[in-house]
Amino acid sequence: MYAVTITDVSSGCIVADSTPVVIHTFEINAGNEKNFYCAGSSVQLDSITSNYAGNMPLIYEWLPATVLSNTSIPNPVVTINNSSVYVINVTTSNGCVDDDFINVNLTPLTVNAGTASLYCGTEKQLNNIVTNYTGAGMLTYQWTPSSGLSNDTVQSPIVSASEDKTYYVTVTTPSGCSAIDSINIDYMQLPISAGSDKNIV
Repeated sequence: MYAVTITDVSSGCIVADSTPVVIHTFEINAGNEKNFYCAGSSVQLDSITSNYAGNMPLIYEWLPATVLSNTSIPNPVVTINNSSVYVINVTTSNGCVDDDFINVNLTPLTVNAGTASLYCGTEKQLNNIVTNYTGAGMLTYQWTPSSGLSNDTVQSPIVSASEDKTYYVTVTTPSGCSAIDSINIDYMQLPISAGSDKNIV
């Protein structure tokens, strides 16, 4: 709050008034953490957001500088080789400073194809695939061998077999990272029962 008092020296009249001055804390946001499933993947970080309302450009400094395309822009490209934490310091033209951080995680892609059993003359859908992928893009699938499958490029093909067989599924992320697992198809003869034995005297 600032107050001002005006005095008329000739008459001695005094007029006073005040005005509030609100000081906003300078704040920035580095965005959401990034998850990668393949070493060597590259992605552009989210642009830094702030509550700065001035016209002068902001000054950016990223730490550490390794594997960043540029340390003085709001949204550099990062090439991930291991999990890291990146800190961003932002300074206004009049010296206000704030910082934030972003986690960049490297987690190997995993896939589990599950198990399945199949009776003679029947079919079964292989719909038990589980991965740790949480990205926004679509995964792709490749099954081998393709014989006995309704489609070898879908997540849950239908299988029909006449013997024990092992299928392999390769799961690939949009960035090209892959993981592979196998599923054993246990082929079983159709069980029948003629009932209990009969004794005739």
